[in-house]
Amino acid sequence: MKKLRSLSVRLQLILTSAMILLYIIMSFSLSQILNDSPFTRQIVYLVTYFVILSICILSLLFCIDRQEAQITAIENAMISSANRYLSDNQIRLSSLLQKEYKQTHDYIHHLKAIQALTNRPEEAKHYIDSLIGNISQTDEFCKTDDPYVNAVMNVKIAEVRDSQIRINYSFLFRGPLPFDSVDICALLSNQLTNAVQAVSQLTDDSEKWINVSIRQEHEMILFQVENPFEEKNVINSEEKHGYGLRIIRSIAEKYEGTLTTRKINGIYINLAVLQLPEISGND
Repeated sequence: MKKLRSLSVRLQLILTSAMILLYIIMSFSLSQILNDSPFTRQIVYLVTYFVILSICILSLLFCIDRQEAQITAIENAMISSANRYLSDNQIRLSSLLQKEYKQTHDYIHHLKAIQALTNRPEEAKHYIDSLIGNISQTDEFCKTDDPYVNAVMNVKIAEVRDSQIRINYSFLFRGPLPFDSVDICALLSNQLTNAVQAVSQLTDDSEKWINVSIRQEHEMILFQVENPFEEKNVINSEEKHGYGLRIIRSIAEKYEGTLTTRKINGIYINLAVLQLPEISGND
């Protein structure tokens, strides 16, 4: 019943009408079978053919409806993911700006204090060392030419800060990426989510790292995420990551690209290649 309720109203009406029609047709056919005339048999054959054809059409409509529902679900998931990362990144940026304003205000007082300690070098050195320690604890902040890459990276870095997971990144591209912002967020966030889930299962904290690379090669942009994994967790991970991988693959194919996954010496590599769209007016 739950599956029936999940169908669209249009398909529910078609199925109901078809079942009533099939019931009437089959009842008529059974009543005519009692007559042993060639003409009656021909009618029964035609009715049977019509029933089979109707079932095929209904099956086709059902498949189309389910495919449309899956596409809509994937699109909604990508939009929701993009909105969440953008919202979280906006909150993080606001927090960082407030923190920088406070630090600027505090450093004015620190400079005045250092000036007062110029005649006491040991105390001044100790005071300066404590300030350097505070500066080194400043939050890590990813800055690229693409605001949506920044949004996803900064949110993920913040999420794993307390879990001993290190995210290393390298970006070799110029300007904002020429892809839909929803696609950028959905692709990169799913790559990172899968990687975080995989390394979270490792027992050795020194192995909890993720390498992220976004680079341009000729007319392509490559999104590559690498992370170590344990072989015993591969099956469960593939089951959990199946939906995310479908989203990544659909985005890559949208831009005439590919998704490649490999396992090399205990390292899992997720590589999505997207073709750069042609820009009209360029020579």
